[in-house]
Amino acid sequence: MRNPDELLLHSSALTYPSTGVEVGPKEAGWTYVSLRTIRIAAGKTFSYATGRDEICLVPLQGSATVDCSGERWEISRPGTVFDGKPTAL
Repeated sequence: MRNPDELLLHSSALTYPSTGVEVGPKEAGWTYVSLRTIRIAAGKTFSYATGRDEICLVPLQGSATVDCSGERWEISRPGTVFDGKPTAL
């Protein structure tokens, strides 16, 4: 079992857009799942090609419009990560 101190992840510098935290199976000792947080400034866009990966979008703060393959969805989180449940896509 890993030491809990080894599991602490630090965020990158606060810039937009940027990857806040990124951890994959190799770093975490998992088999399949990765976690990546992206900071996107209000009113800005971010594009990502998923390739063969399946993804789940969960806003940690604010709201977003997601466009994919000609379809559009709205996702949001009220308040902060401690205030209620977010929508997810």
